[in-house]
Amino acid sequence: CQMLEALRENLCQSFDLAAALLYLDPKSTTAQTIQQMCPQLEFEDNVGSALAAAWSSLNQSQQAHIPRSNNELRQILRRHSLPETGSSAIIPIDALHSGERLGILLLVKRSPQGFNPDMGKLFLEHVGELLAATLMRVTQPTIPPSTNESEPTQSRA
Repeated sequence: CQMLEALRENLCQSFDLAAALLYLDPKSTTAQTIQQMCPQLEFEDNVGSALAAAWSSLNQSQQAHIPRSNNELRQILRRHSLPETGSSAIIPIDALHSGERLGILLLVKRSPQGFNPDMGKLFLEHVGELLAATLMRVTQPTIPPSTNESEPTQSRA
């Protein structure tokens, strides 16, 4: 959980973001596990029905992109007191092996030129892959080391 919060904070500091908002898809079992494990974190799906619909609409994105302003995006930005005149990037978060949609990451800059549609999206896709790997790692059970590590294993011939 600390890793997720640190990731969000580092994204904001490193890339001069006004916000990095994480929406977890309520249909994703992995996302549900993360919310149970990290109740102290504020996830964007714990919002009213109108905002949930706005997030759900943005969650339909199939690839990282720089969206044009629309009602759903403006609604989310207003909830967080973010400037509607800024720019944003939407990054889908998909589990690396199963392709399960975990949610989306919305990056917001105060500057209208911070993100623009002519920018390449490769970096945004890499951020999505790193976040997906982080989310999957958070949900993986840790396996304690074997208590019999000093005993040699027998091989079958």
